Amino acid sequence: MLKLEADHSEEYQQTESVFLEIKGKPVPFFVLSYRVQPGGKTAVLLLEDVDTVEKARELTGVPVLLPLSEKVQTETLPFAELEGFKVSDQAAGPLGTIREIVHYPGHSVAVLTYREREVMIPLNEALIEKIDKQKKELFVNLPEGLLEIYLD
Repeated sequence: MLKLEADHSEEYQQTESVFLEIKGKPVPFFVLSYRVQPGGKTAVLLLEDVDTVEKARELTGVPVLLPLSEKVQTETLPFAELEGFKVSDQAAGPLGTIREIVHYPGHSVAVLTYREREVMIPLNEALIEKIDKQKKELFVNLPEGLLEIYLD
């Protein structure tokens, strides 16, 4: 469970996922339920894979990154043109093709299928090694353990 404090927390009721900033990196969590508390400034979220008190305590105080809206107009954002690019990681090799770019406040995420699982890769300059627009390829250096989150 996650307690969210926002001026208009009811605006996020359709949110399917949130990113929690863990060790300086955005880690995605799927929202199983969302309940706005009286007054509308606080909401309680039940997150997938956070099923014990111990796991919830580990997340106490970590920053929550929420989407501004379901979809942001991709034409105005710099990473929008990466949809359809093939992604390769420095350590893991070829990962798959970007199916969608999802935009969150302050960052964008590439959605692709890797080993038959949906994977979200944060798009930021620190992780991107090279972009080959002609070959439609994106080369990244992902943090250790990011892909394993999706494969467990």
